Amino acid sequence: MRALAVMLFVLVLFGCAEEVGSPVAVGFDSDEAELADYLEELYASVLEFPDSGPMRGRLGLAYDAHGFTEAAAATYAQAQALEGQEFLWPYLRAFAVASGGDLNEAVRAMDAAIVIDAAHAPAWLQRGTWLLDLDRLVDAAAAFERALELAARGDAEVAATAGLARVLVRQQRADEAIATLEPLLARYDHPQLHRLLGLAYRAAGRTSDAAAATARGKDALPLQWRDVRREATEDHVRGFHGRLGLAETILQRGDAHRAASMLESLRESRPDDRTLLNNLSIAYQRTGRPRQAIDVLRDGLATHPDYALFHFNIASLFEETGQPTLAVEHFARAAELDPGLAIAYERRAMLLMHEGQLAAARESLEAMVPLGEATSAFHHAAMIAGSRGRWSIAIELLQRAVELDPAFTRGHVFLGRALAEEGHYAQARAALDRADDLGTHPDDVAAARDRLAELDTDTS
Repeated sequence: MRALAVMLFVLVLFGCAEEVGSPVAVGFDSDEAELADYLEELYASVLEFPDSGPMRGRLGLAYDAHGFTEAAAATYAQAQALEGQEFLWPYLRAFAVASGGDLNEAVRAMDAAIVIDAAHAPAWLQRGTWLLDLDRLVDAAAAFERALELAARGDAEVAATAGLARVLVRQQRADEAIATLEPLLARYDHPQLHRLLGLAYRAAGRTSDAAAATARGKDALPLQWRDVRREATEDHVRGFHGRLGLAETILQRGDAHRAASMLESLRESRPDDRTLLNNLSIAYQRTGRPRQAIDVLRDGLATHPDYALFHFNIASLFEETGQPTLAVEHFARAAELDPGLAIAYERRAMLLMHEGQLAAARESLEAMVPLGEATSAFHHAAMIAGSRGRWSIAIELLQRAVELDPAFTRGHVFLGRALAEEGHYAQARAALDRADDLGTHPDDVAAARDRLAELDTDTS
């Protein structure tokens, strides 16, 4: 470090470097020696070659790879000043600036990159996304259309089409958005596309279709697309946590085999790291190795027996591999360790319903009530009971659902259906009348009334 401080004086000897400014210095005090040493090495190379755009750019890539985004943005700007025809420097600077919230400057940086290379589809995709966030709808649509022209079939095509649909909904052109999304969904069944289609249906006044599409898009993750230019930072990742973060990113990107290989290597140095073990189990599960995923989580629980996420994930794997008793046990333990983990109560309740343990299932459902997420779970449990002809149980569960949320239309609809199946025709009509009053699922109400008419043959 003392040598680096002395070398700072070298900068005054170089006119071009003087105009660009001194290199930014961060991360030298990192707890991870490998990372600190690497950053010092790159910094020293900039001091040695202060007029070199590639040297500045490498330092920016390293800062970017480890989350030093302000330092990365400043260093990319210096690299751009020294090497004005390199696409990467304004391109990656755009993302670094956007992470700080300045989308207008991010768009300007992206425009500078596009001047250098206008054929990179992800640049237009990201430009459109930022412009949409800035409410510049016409410009956003143009960017998405250009991305669509450049994109190959796949994730970039999906993202560009979804971007256009978002613009159309914002422009109150819901029918056009629907016409854009429906053909795409025939080829790519992505939850986010269902969610967007639900928004378009709702804007078009198609409330029943909107509810169904929104349900299919529940908990949808944002659309992602591959961008090999942004992956340039990956070669500069150093240290355990840096590599662990990279493995997580690769796993999220869908390359579970590569992520598993990286995580296996990292496990050799830190075999008990919770985040590593959790991600490795996910990677094994996604590559069709559930038994190995279970073994990893068992190892984790031996060291971290009170980690709720391990219990939840191993329960999911036990459910997947046909071991419901163990799944129920670990879902219960996850909920005990993290009482706010509503999904653990729900998953346990559904398993118990399937196993015919109705009292225990009801107990799990009631535990969700204080969390404000019980209504749909009661409905789901009632659907299971109804599918097995247990209509009296279904009625009890649905009555609880509509008690918790009197405006839950589908609860009233299925309650009417369950009451009809049990021969309680007058009560069934009352439930369906209530659903009619709410007015959000007319097609479902009509279907339930048709079934009621089939059953109540005495009705004139």
